Amino acid sequence: MRESSKMLEFLDPVTALRIYKIFHSALVATARLKKGRIRTFAGDRIGVIFDLLKERQRSTAVETAILMEDMLENIVNPFLENNIGHTIKYGIGIDYGKMFVGRIGQSGSDNNDLAWVGTAMNRASKLADIPEPGIYITNEVYTNMQLDLKDPSKMMWSMPIRNTDYGLIYKYFGYE
Repeated sequence: MRESSKMLEFLDPVTALRIYKIFHSALVATARLKKGRIRTFAGDRIGVIFDLLKERQRSTAVETAILMEDMLENIVNPFLENNIGHTIKYGIGIDYGKMFVGRIGQSGSDNNDLAWVGTAMNRASKLADIPEPGIYITNEVYTNMQLDLKDPSKMMWSMPIRNTDYGLIYKYFGYE
């Protein structure tokens, strides 16, 4: 979710929390539908991983992102606009790679949590921050996802975009 802290400038905290809850609930339900596992809530971000067969992980992540975008555009934002007078701005990033997990915080207390570490989560988060809204994926994801997701008669992707931090990336534009 983009500009979430700005919501508090013109919405009361209870309404802002309702928006957060609607956003998170919709995306968590969508991720779970595709067997994604929620691994982190970082304020207005959600980290999802897929433990599927290696050859399906990238494709399933892309399919999930497309469903999330559809959910936000066609259900969540119209509902929020009609009931609260506010819509959510967002970005979605996808990368592939190994993730490591470890417990951080103070041992033996309720002040500890799991931390997921890996370049894939970091790159996906940075791709979600690209100023132009949409779904962005790394070249590694695009190259290794199933062919039907790249079929130009069904899916519309940008030409490869050179990104100084991540090499080639692709932006999703929709489907027929």
